Amino acid sequence: GVIGLRGRVALPPETLDATTRWVLAVDAARVTRGAGWQGSQGSVLVFTRSATPVRYGDVVELEGKLQAPAPVGQFDYGEYRARQGVHGVMRYPRIEIVQGGQGNPALAAIYTLRDALARGLQTTLPEPHSALAQGIALGIRTGIPREINDEFKRTATTHILAVSGHNLNVITGILVVLVVPLAGRRNRLFGIAFLAFVWCYAVLSGLPASIIRAAFMATLLLGAGFAGRQHHPALALAFSSALIVLADPGVLRDLGFQLSVLALAGILFVAPPIQRALWLRIGDRLDDHPALRAVAAAVIAGFAGSIGAEAAALPVQAVNFGSVPFVAIPATVFALPVLAAILPLAFATALAGVLSPVLAVPFATGTWLASSYLLAVVHFWAQVPGASLQVPGVTPIAGAAYLGVLAGGLWLIHRRPAGWGVAHAPGESEGL
Repeated sequence: GVIGLRGRVALPPETLDATTRWVLAVDAARVTRGAGWQGSQGSVLVFTRSATPVRYGDVVELEGKLQAPAPVGQFDYGEYRARQGVHGVMRYPRIEIVQGGQGNPALAAIYTLRDALARGLQTTLPEPHSALAQGIALGIRTGIPREINDEFKRTATTHILAVSGHNLNVITGILVVLVVPLAGRRNRLFGIAFLAFVWCYAVLSGLPASIIRAAFMATLLLGAGFAGRQHHPALALAFSSALIVLADPGVLRDLGFQLSVLALAGILFVAPPIQRALWLRIGDRLDDHPALRAVAAAVIAGFAGSIGAEAAALPVQAVNFGSVPFVAIPATVFALPVLAAILPLAFATALAGVLSPVLAVPFATGTWLASSYLLAVVHFWAQVPGASLQVPGVTPIAGAAYLGVLAGGLWLIHRRPAGWGVAHAPGESEGL
């Protein structure tokens, strides 16, 4: 039946076509309209018309039917939302805005900035390039057309669309390359400003588990560098993941967190022996061609990293989505490098667009070109026959067994590095 809910809009509303969805943090409920409010806790996903003027931090009262989230194909959407603390759905209820501006002031300021940057992209880029740039740079994915979303899913490259740990790593790398030579590695002011930017970007993206993990890792690695201590990415991955799990054990069942940790573990442990084996066959032939040698090193590193990430994340994809994407590795190899261009160009376009569309023209042109390339690559690989193999019924036990065999093989390989011919391939240490 119809019930009443009262609470606060916990996250910025997301608009898709004529529908807006947002999360209500409930603090009171009532069974009938005339009854008194009773204290209640929980979160509800609310769908309203896009014309409804609801904003983050608003206190609202709703009346409508409360339903359980329905599964989407093989994917258990209800369990996915439950891991986020959302246990119910209310569609197109009657809404009354009681009070505005009751959210966290710092978060409200960051979300206001995100909205302004999104408008800067909307006014300077055509669709779907604007929606793509908003998804990659700001984590706003609701404007991306369904057919493009489907192509990214078929090629298992949706991690490029969403703000993820890799995005934060790219931004971190760009800032370090540009600023460290000027500020110095031990400059405390730069370190504080850098960490403030990392965590503000994490909040700007909505604080998904993968971003939190990446922000913790950046904090640990940068802190070690400023303290003059050696750092090891694998230890940073383990420690940052442990901190997140300690704070919220339920995150272990979050797909984004699982994929993020496994993909990075694959890059750290699976990719190096592949990279060394490929370089052993190619590198010595390019000693007299420094330019070709540099290009080959970058291509091999990207190829090995893609194989490592996909190999480690494979069981999570098979168990939860019932498919194994064959084109994921080549699609990622060709698509991922352009992300390093789209991210800074999209931010520059958004900032310039806020000031003046004319100032944004050169940045918008670069963003359009890079986005067009990305869309073309994903579209090409999505059209390949048999792009993904359907494997329904893969159990978590089978996935765990696969990871156990993979770990055992890696243990044997890493015990005998000499068997691969060289200790390191060019770029391997930097990549790790």
